[in-house]
Amino acid sequence: MGLYRERILPLLVDWTLDDGIVREQRRLALSGLRGTVLEVGLGTALNLPYYPTAVTRLIAVEPSRGMLRRAGARVAAAPFPVEFIGFDGEGRYPLAEGAVDAVVTTLTLCTIPEPERAIAEFRRVLKPGGEYRFLEHGASSSPGVLRWQNRLNPLQNVLGGGCNLNRPIDRLVGGGGFARLRLEQFTLPKVPRIVGTAYRGVAVK
Repeated sequence: MGLYRERILPLLVDWTLDDGIVREQRRLALSGLRGTVLEVGLGTALNLPYYPTAVTRLIAVEPSRGMLRRAGARVAAAPFPVEFIGFDGEGRYPLAEGAVDAVVTTLTLCTIPEPERAIAEFRRVLKPGGEYRFLEHGASSSPGVLRWQNRLNPLQNVLGGGCNLNRPIDRLVGGGGFARLRLEQFTLPKVPRIVGTAYRGVAVK
């Protein structure tokens, strides 16, 4: 599985998550950001072209060295400095409380083993009034689709490098202790429904 996760999976991420539908959702999720941003789960750096010019610094966490190798050219072309601070998506980051203007995850909460712990850390490092921006896939509100998500989740966990199909993103973020939450749940077009339930939103500290 080491070869698969480090060499093949990064290629699959670029192939499946860099189409026009997902690009537009990335743009919407990142619109209006400014200042210092922490991105948890940088992946192959597919978000970098969609950060607004008002972003001045990106602090990045990515546990896969294979993803980072694939991200290299995009990171080098970024119009702002990109600083890597570690590989643990759910641990305590070497950042002071209130250190960043925004935290970003896109298609990341599905793979973090302890998402509640990670979200608490997102809130800790945000400035008062700072925003947690997210674009995630997760549990469907359709009972029939959710049953299939539950059945196929063990297989997806292996093929997707720890990805889970059935995370209740609305409940996870809603229980994170934020002052305000704006969340939209929708189905991505032209995507199988077991992976097409998407959540995009903003949680404010």
